[in-house]
Amino acid sequence: MTVLPNDSVYLSWPGNLNTDIPFYDETALFRGVYNNVTNTVDGTWNCSPLNLEEGGYTDIKGTAKGDF
Repeated sequence: MTVLPNDSVYLSWPGNLNTDIPFYDETALFRGVYNNVTNTVDGTWNCSPLNLEEGGYTDIKGTAKGDF
């Protein structure tokens, strides 16, 4: 996690970068803003598919947006 002087917060998982799997690429970096009144970080994120279709499991389309 990196907190910058302007209260921007980056939470990163470098191993998830550039995997060509949308789920991992989307969750490689979360960007938010630190709120010093509530001691929380607010931001948005996307949950994308794993691009798999095997063993009866299918996750190949659709992206959900969320807040944290």
